[in-house]
Amino acid sequence: MTKNRINQSSLDKFIQILSRDYSEEFWSELVYKNAMLLADSLAESDWNKLKKIWTIKNISWQRRFADVLSAVDSPSACTVLIDMLYSDNDEVLEEVVDSLHSILQSNIHKFSLTNSQRDKLSSFLKRCGRLYKPKVELLLSSSN
Repeated sequence: MTKNRINQSSLDKFIQILSRDYSEEFWSELVYKNAMLLADSLAESDWNKLKKIWTIKNISWQRRFADVLSAVDSPSACTVLIDMLYSDNDEVLEEVVDSLHSILQSNIHKFSLTNSQRDKLSSFLKRCGRLYKPKVELLLSSSN
């Protein structure tokens, strides 16, 4: 191991895990739990950095990021997910909606949406139709 690898922060490791190319099966079975554990160990300053960089990462990274955040026991994870509602990519929005729905169902954290976030969800619902209708409607009704 190199000295740089030994001194690598949890945030760097987390970003690196999300940056690798994975098949769906490999990601979900072998890496997800490690990414979740690293995310659980992040400091508030790390979450602030993630809030700033998620928009510049590729779509696959953003989807994995949203996926992991659904299982992280941190209000900051929920805050980042809500910020991710501003994504212009429907694949990312699907992951965000799934993650927020999971958080809502598990009662891990309570959250509320701004009017513009509610508008973004409504717009997403119009584009994506029936598949996400129950989840989006639950998010819209429960976040008053």
